[in-house]
This record gives sequence, C-alpha cells and structure tokens, in this order.
Amino acid sequence: WQGEIWNKRRNGEIYPEWLSIAKAINPKYNEEFYIAIFTDITSLKEADRKLYFYANHDVLTKLANRVHFESHLKSAIESCKRRDNKLALFFIDLDKFKDINDTYGHTIGDEMLKTVAKRLEQNIRKEDFIARLGGDEFVLIIKDVKSSDDMITLASKLNENIKEPITLDDKVFFMTLSIGISIFPEHGKDSEDLIKDSDAAMY
Repeated sequence: WQGEIWNKRRNGEIYPEWLSIAKAINPKYNEEFYIAIFTDITSLKEADRKLYFYANHDVLTKLANRVHFESHLKSAIESCKRRDNKLALFFIDLDKFKDINDTYGHTIGDEMLKTVAKRLEQNIRKEDFIARLGGDEFVLIIKDVKSSDDMITLASKLNENIKEPITLDDKVFFMTLSIGISIFPEHGKDSEDLIKDSDAAMY
C-alpha cells in the first residue's frame, strides 16, 4: 500500500507524509514482514499551496485574480439560479491612476493599489468576493442582493471610503472611483453579459 497520511512528530506537531508499505517474506521460515518507508512532504505541500495561491491570486494585492474571478462568478450565478437569488457585479476603476504612475512612479502606484484593495475589502462582507483584474480595475461580486437601492448605497459607501486621504511617502492623495453595476438576472443571464453590462455602466 502507498498513500498520503497525517502523522505526528515527537513534539506533537502534525505533518503530512507519503507512506509506502510493502510485504516481505522470509522463505526459510515462511514468515511475513511489513516494511514501511515514509517521506516527510511538508515542503512539497507548502510549494503546492503557494503554486495554487499564485495561480489564483494577484501577486501585488493578494486579491483573487481574473482567472479566479471568472470561475467564481460562474459558480455564483449557478447558485443564484438554484436558489432564485440575485447577485450584483461591481466593476471599479480608480480615477486618474495613470497620472499617479506617470508622475510619482510605479512604487507609489503599487502602494496606492494595495491601499485601495484593503479599503475595498474592508467594506464588503466575508461572503462577498473581490478581485483585481489588472491595472487599476477591481471587481466585486455581491451576493443575496435585495434591492438596487442597496447596491447604490454600497457604491456610495465605497467611494466615500476611498475619498478619505491616502498618505504615501509623505504625499497625500485624494482619490475617487468610477463604479458600474449589473445585477443578475435583470441585466444578464450569464457571466459574459453581466461583465459587459457592468463594464459599460462604469464608463
């Protein structure tokens, strides 16, 4: 037999190991023995975890990336269809971000994106979903939507939060967002339509 198991070190720490068990027979006495060989695969598991994380997340902000977002949106729509629920898709663009990058450099630009990502994340629920598509584009998937007015209120709250001064490298910035919203199923029956409509609404 061979397979992956969890084992415990002498200090009580639980760790993953790959275990192989083979039967050996001593023909002289017709005795059976079992030989077990194990390998500590903690480092392999950690490498797998990192690979999975960076395949599905944005390196800069640690938010979900485009691949993860598209997969999550499709599954969220299927869940809504089964439960007869609504969801909202927010397309968010950071206004005049290019000017900051061009004027102050990419280091300040990167810090700005990380700050904006944290502020957006702080204003949504744990069950909702946030991703960075690239550049200064972010998306939110808001689940269990009750009314369009609630989403407009949330958009205003997000913008008010971003308008609070952002201090980077002794410089103070005042930023705003452009936000487009589409709601399933009113504005689209699938992920492609929702993305297209929220993107158009943002512009």
